[in-house]
Amino acid sequence: MNMKMMTKSKDAPIKKERSVLVALLVASILSSAVLVGFNTVISNQYSINSAYAAATTTTQQKKVLIVTTSLLRTPSDVAMINHTIPISSVNPKNYDGVVLPGGNGATYDFPSSKDVNRIIAAIYEQGGVVAAVCHGPSALLNATLSDGKYLIKGMKVTGFSNEEEAITEILIGKKQVVPFFLENELPKRGAIFEKVYVHEPLVIVSGSNGRLITGQNPESALNIGEKVVEILKGQAT
Repeated sequence: MNMKMMTKSKDAPIKKERSVLVALLVASILSSAVLVGFNTVISNQYSINSAYAAATTTTQQKKVLIVTTSLLRTPSDVAMINHTIPISSVNPKNYDGVVLPGGNGATYDFPSSKDVNRIIAAIYEQGGVVAAVCHGPSALLNATLSDGKYLIKGMKVTGFSNEEEAITEILIGKKQVVPFFLENELPKRGAIFEKVYVHEPLVIVSGSNGRLITGQNPESALNIGEKVVEILKGQAT
């Protein structure tokens, strides 16, 4: 899992420094593509710092280095991936938001990670932004607030759709690429799932003051990044 910390640029109309945790389990090319989308928007106004989830396997870690170095274009981006800290050491109080990119591996690691759930709930309850895209919303399945309720209960959300999963299975040539489909599972937590046509961008803004942001697919990554920056700028003014 990787995180990155962001500091404002000189020309950004932000009154105080904002920090965002990018919770990244790069287990597929989709994850890296999503990260590139975030960097395109966010790095112009914030600086980033990285961490890797202890839940990932050695095989996944090796894949991270191969995939990310082929897609990330700048030395600073590569350094972000190569200099990581354990997610277990992350203090949510140091961050104003958390971004959860996707990739098939996220569906295996995010829901069962107590640290991911802890960070999401803490950041949201302290007034921060929680954003997830593609398979990243799998991290929201078990995110439980201090009152025992699921964070996403009663909220509109999106994520990789059943149709998009079916296309992936056809392209890969095997069934059950992921352990569950988000479109089926998120409503079981009381969420209202919305979607558009396959691989069309969609961003849903929900929650208190628009602080829960979800994107349907990799094509939504850039829009997610823009929305995160917009909300953080609004909080800083």
